[in-house]
Amino acid sequence: MQNSPIIKPSTSNFDRILRLISYAFFALLWGATLYAWYSLPETIPVHFNFKGEIDRQGSKNNLLILPLLGSFIFIIISLLVRYPHKFNYTVPITEENAAKQYANAILMMRWLLAAVMIILFSLVLGTILIVQKIDINISYLLLPLILGLLSLPMLIFIIRSFKLK
Repeated sequence: MQNSPIIKPSTSNFDRILRLISYAFFALLWGATLYAWYSLPETIPVHFNFKGEIDRQGSKNNLLILPLLGSFIFIIISLLVRYPHKFNYTVPITEENAAKQYANAILMMRWLLAAVMIILFSLVLGTILIVQKIDINISYLLLPLILGLLSLPMLIFIIRSFKLK
């Protein structure tokens, strides 16, 4: 096991923006869920196929799964970013590269947190729109949204990690 230096990297403006986006979508996730809880019928769609068609109905209690999952992820990632020296890195961490590697890793974690909050909010919003018979099919946007917000940035941060070697 490598003993990485314990330092606190500087925070960039982009890091602060990602943190604000995470908080905003976390609040929107809970707000939309509470709105849905009080305004939607007891039975709602809980699963959709790839065409966006409802393939399972269930209790509106199922809607609570998404914000509870979001809360768990929010807490875990918020705690993890405090300990970047414990992360696994693609390159050896030295005194010279630690600050840049840690800042890159923290930025990646903050990006992932913001992405997950946006995705979970989109799922709740999609359910609300479908139940209220608003003719907006967001199912075609979800897969590109998920892949775009999660996969592409991960690749960028990994490549960046090698460059910061």
